Amino acid sequence: VQAYRQALEREPANATVWMNLGVALEGSGDPAGAEKSYRKAVELQPSLARAHYDLGTLLAGRGAIQEGLEHLETAVRLDPESRDALFNLGQALEATEEPARALDTYDRLLKLAPQDLDARFHRGQTLAALGRPAEAAEELGKVVAAEPREAAPRIAQAIALLGAGRDAEARARLEEGHQALPQSEPLAQLLVRVLAGSSHPEVRD
Repeated sequence: VQAYRQALEREPANATVWMNLGVALEGSGDPAGAEKSYRKAVELQPSLARAHYDLGTLLAGRGAIQEGLEHLETAVRLDPESRDALFNLGQALEATEEPARALDTYDRLLKLAPQDLDARFHRGQTLAALGRPAEAAEELGKVVAAEPREAAPRIAQAIALLGAGRDAEARARLEEGHQALPQSEPLAQLLVRVLAGSSHPEVRD
């Protein structure tokens, strides 16, 4: 932090240094200071995509979702191939309950990085939010196949299958998951509820 402050004494209009100071402040546990630094960076250089990304991500994380969304949209416009900006934009759109736009964003990301499992997981969740559970189950199944030791994709896939009216398949997937991950309490809870005959169980983490 001190090194960046010293650099700003020499170059007070250097947007990149302001941005890097923000990163350092955020890393040291000073989000308010980081926000001020990111804002200064985008004020000095509005075309600095990374600064918009950093500011948007910080704001969204602090609850200022709408303003964070605006900066993330700017970051993507300035750098359309930024994986991080696209992913965080998708999450912000999910948080503002805009699943159709979130889906478009994850589609763009997956065209750039087809193996991005986090994006694929969120795409599956977004399809479910759009009332397309069969497609969601198929998408989430790809994540399960790639990450068989992760409980969250298995749970999300089972819930999507239930939503699609494929209860027997959901039960089979959950039984497989419970055998693979017997330590997962949320997965076990969902299996118990499905076996008890609840078509729309709620799972607590």
